[in-house]
Amino acid sequence: MSNDPCWISVFSAKELNIIKASGKASMPPLSDGLKEFFQKFSELSTLIEPSTGDSPNLLPSSYQESFLKRLWSIATDHGFYDPLTHFDEDWAQRSIIEYISAYRWNVIQRLTARGSEMDFVVRIWSQLDKCFDNIAVETFRNRGCIATSVRMNEKRRVTGRDPLVPKSFSTKPDLVLYKEDVEYGCSEVGKNDDGGVGEKEIVETALKCPKTMKDMLLRAASKVGNATNKTRQLQIVGFHQTSLRMHLSVLDCPEGYICRLRRSTEYTVPLQPSLIPSQLIPILKLTCKAKEIVRRTIEVLEAPAYVEDEPDFSCNNATSDVIVLPCALCKSVKRKRESSPA
Repeated sequence: MSNDPCWISVFSAKELNIIKASGKASMPPLSDGLKEFFQKFSELSTLIEPSTGDSPNLLPSSYQESFLKRLWSIATDHGFYDPLTHFDEDWAQRSIIEYISAYRWNVIQRLTARGSEMDFVVRIWSQLDKCFDNIAVETFRNRGCIATSVRMNEKRRVTGRDPLVPKSFSTKPDLVLYKEDVEYGCSEVGKNDDGGVGEKEIVETALKCPKTMKDMLLRAASKVGNATNKTRQLQIVGFHQTSLRMHLSVLDCPEGYICRLRRSTEYTVPLQPSLIPSQLIPILKLTCKAKEIVRRTIEVLEAPAYVEDEPDFSCNNATSDVIVLPCALCKSVKRKRESSPA
């Protein structure tokens, strides 16, 4: 991770900045239509009168309801978008309307108090899945990662001496972004908010999710023959969603053989609707940026390319312009201790 504190003692500040700026230094921008739509909600931050001296969380329910009505009015003041021509704007508009309903009936607060991990997925995070519909990306829940399964079982073969070893089962991320036999991202979800220091959140954020993402990157690279120029353009996304908090990770390999993992700013689904412009809207923006990253990676893999080499045995079609990245989660080989001579 380029922002992991452990690297501070390894690289200088200048070297870390070079690592962060290498390749695609920033996330793709939002479309003009999305920028215009989200900009309409900026005026809501000025609706709270400073003279009341109250925090937005302490404002009376009558104010919160009037705020929701105002929010709905702004979201629909120009009518509804045509999903065929303005899909992203339509998704953003429908998402805000869906969340307005959740706030109106106190779903967010009740969910935080008593909800399970699956409740968080169904009522909050699954709305983000719909952003990927128009690029034909499947958002699978509770499904094993194919890329990890391929890596874990790559040594299964007929030896002629021993039985075929049983197939190892893959990890199951809480979300897999999948299209035509290639995975482009994943997510891990947790219900308990321990302030970022809970064991489940640390393990899934720093170990499980990044290693699953690397498996996905290596398998995507294999689909383009590990061609260096295309592998450098591939990016895999990871959503980290703990209770009401979310941030995005992006994995790539812009230089050398070491993959780089960068994370976004963390945002929180607010408990009170008055904080939607400052906290929920950025989550919708971040999801749109993640979708654009996935779309660009799909373009790399699906770009038409003429193969000049004649069909032949694989050993005769080797090319020098390839890069084979090392895999994650390499199992250590336990060597048998040699017995000392008597």
